Amino acid sequence: MAKKWMKMLAVLFGALLLFAAVAGCTGGEDEYAGKTRLIVWTADPIDANYTTTLNVNPDDPKALFTKQLVEDFEGAHENVKLQLVFQDWGETLNQNLLAAFARKTKMDVVPGEAYIRSYIEAGRFAPIELDENIRLSEKATGNAMKDGELYAVPVFTGTFSLIINTQVLKEAGILNDDGTPKQEWTDKNIDPLAPKYWEDLLEVSKAVKQYFVSQDEGDGRGGCLIDLVEDGSQWRALAYMATAGGDYLDDNDDFILNDEKNIKAFDMMRQLGETAPDNSLGINDENTLFRYLTNGNAAYIVEGISPFTVTATDAQRKNLITVELPTFKTGGVKANVMCGTVYYSIVESSENKDLAQDFIELLLTEEYQKLMMEIDYRVPTNSAVFESEEIQTEQYHWSIMEPYCKPFSDESYTVVPGVPGFNNNQANIWSTWNSFLRNAVRSANDIAAVRNYANAANTQINEVKDR
Repeated sequence: MAKKWMKMLAVLFGALLLFAAVAGCTGGEDEYAGKTRLIVWTADPIDANYTTTLNVNPDDPKALFTKQLVEDFEGAHENVKLQLVFQDWGETLNQNLLAAFARKTKMDVVPGEAYIRSYIEAGRFAPIELDENIRLSEKATGNAMKDGELYAVPVFTGTFSLIINTQVLKEAGILNDDGTPKQEWTDKNIDPLAPKYWEDLLEVSKAVKQYFVSQDEGDGRGGCLIDLVEDGSQWRALAYMATAGGDYLDDNDDFILNDEKNIKAFDMMRQLGETAPDNSLGINDENTLFRYLTNGNAAYIVEGISPFTVTATDAQRKNLITVELPTFKTGGVKANVMCGTVYYSIVESSENKDLAQDFIELLLTEEYQKLMMEIDYRVPTNSAVFESEEIQTEQYHWSIMEPYCKPFSDESYTVVPGVPGFNNNQANIWSTWNSFLRNAVRSANDIAAVRNYANAANTQINEVKDR
């Protein structure tokens, strides 16, 4: 309850500050005198307060990135001044956008994530025709197109990988001391360091759990972590659903949680959850969950890049590797999910549409795409970057990033554009989802119970989603 109140207060506070923010949060009005002002709402890694940040830390990489971005843009556009505004991220940004459009607040470029689709449908954004020299990955534009036109540009994105703690596999007797799989796994044609199938991952995870139970450590150590954290569980679950060929909505935009492809994915999550450290299934904080992996409490997790960038120390990173997501032995699909995507759109009412497009295109240049990969582990969306051998080096964290990038460079992959966004009853929809997932993973004893939970949740969500 406290968390929800904090979110509500954040939204209210953001709305109260909206006018102050767009009136000149990066400086006084004098700096805009006689110049065209391009108002850009920003998202990470752009630091709207980069000058202040650099005063405190002159070596801050995101602030230096932003300084270069501003200087390059303003240097190429005489008498133009960028005004960078930060209005938070996620649902708070969504609410601030709704408030800004309702008040007809002046803005030129705005960021967004999955919910940008509703703004596209409402006609809030102008169509964008990128320079012909920019080859935007078609796999990255799923939520951004309408009637063959682009309305939101994914300037970078992310996906999921299977992250493995190799030290845990050694301790559990799955790997030899030299890091190679024990003969019993080679005989089974199962690679614990790159499980081809979810079923293979499950078998190894069970063995890891059994080992720690035998050592009386099963409550705190185990095989595969399952993310049931309230904020974001729908994204993590979609990684399993996509590889089963499932998704949240059908062609009529109705929820289909009870589709058998989805049931298959949820049941795999349930079975993997049985191998997790007992204490982990009640965790409702992502960073705490990540630390279960990085501290050696579990061998596997399906996750984005966050465990590396948020919780792992340099010493812990040496034990972590990333590999492509498994698929299912039957009916499986080689798939992944766009997550952490930042779309930039041009507001339909903007009087500076050409300048706004120039700003977006600057972020899509190979130079800036590579910079975002280097400083913030972002997956590029400019196809030319994937063709560069330069990114296949440790400067760009390639040993970690390769599985995250591969879905956009490998034609055999299906890339799901992400979870749907809703302006009506979103809180009810996803709270019902979270209750379902927790029940399916923690309370269900078999696939029939998972199916029953899915049927009930599906009916409930479809009753409220369009009210």
